[in-house]
Amino acid sequence: MQRHEFNLFFRRGTVLYMCHRALKSSEPHYFIVLNNPPYEGRKVVMSVVTSRVNTLRERIKLLGFSELTWVELFKDCYPHLTKHSAVNCNDLLIVSCDEAVGYPVKHVKSPDFPQKYVLLMIRGVLNSPKVADEVKELLRGEVEKWNK
Repeated sequence: MQRHEFNLFFRRGTVLYMCHRALKSSEPHYFIVLNNPPYEGRKVVMSVVTSRVNTLRERIKLLGFSELTWVELFKDCYPHLTKHSAVNCNDLLIVSCDEAVGYPVKHVKSPDFPQKYVLLMIRGVLNSPKVADEVKELLRGEVEKWNK
């Protein structure tokens, strides 16, 4: 992805379909951008969609995390979802804007992910005991922008 493409496409709700070394799977996954807009020097915060809903549900329960820290996604909530899926709001991909520009994005999906689900993901991050306070601060600003 080129710098000008990055600036045009990255906003809260942008959906990227890509592989990433942080995932155990070599298959591409959907990544959803949670902060808006990622200016120079800021971090891009992305959640990862998984189809392993039952595994995620059990993991959250086993760790003793709040049920608010994961978001269940049904096929009808987004046109590109082909399976019942979920987002673990405790495990995020957090990168610099410069790093994100270099990702091998297979496709930027349209439309953006529905904002009501993105807000649920942000709420999940804010309720996570695992996410760093500096990341939560980035996302608190997103909630404040949304409420204006």
